[in-house]
Amino acid sequence: MSKFPELRKSIDSARVIELPQSGSKTYKFKTFAFGERGTKITAELLKEIVEGLCGSVKQNFPNFDYVVSPEPGGHTWGSLVALKLGKPINLLRTNPSYEDGELEVPRKTGYYQHNLYFNHFKKGDRVLIVDDVVSTGGTLKTILSKLKSQGIMVMGVQVIFAKSEDYQKIEKEFSVKVKFLEKSRNQD
Repeated sequence: MSKFPELRKSIDSARVIELPQSGSKTYKFKTFAFGERGTKITAELLKEIVEGLCGSVKQNFPNFDYVVSPEPGGHTWGSLVALKLGKPINLLRTNPSYEDGELEVPRKTGYYQHNLYFNHFKKGDRVLIVDDVVSTGGTLKTILSKLKSQGIMVMGVQVIFAKSEDYQKIEKEFSVKVKFLEKSRNQD
């Protein structure tokens, strides 16, 4: 039995869409209600996820200055965690803000390529990354590489769902702990 029954139900009932790729390939993408293509989240699921994320963060990552979350899927959850824990948030945008010092960083995931825009970081900041799903790890690798190259201390990564075991590669490569509320049962 899952500790997060509404989340598990949401994962199990997610529909699959096919995203066109270059050539004649397609990427089978699961549309989780809590993910970047989700459109409706029940109050019960919202409460379960926010309380679960905050509980996990308090238990596993007690010492950080602020939350960092990427668009399109993580920014909602990072904002809610930051609000509930009384922490600031730094959003990684998919569109430029045109502020001084903004860094444009290419990001490639299993199904698309976008840029992420980084701003307002200072060497020595201690941050917690909050995102919706870790799948191939492309987004997390981009974020971790850029933050570490800027002298930012990543205290950990908290996600809702680990879609694959690739989070373990990220933990090893970047010496960072990745925590999740639910993990794939191989059919997810």
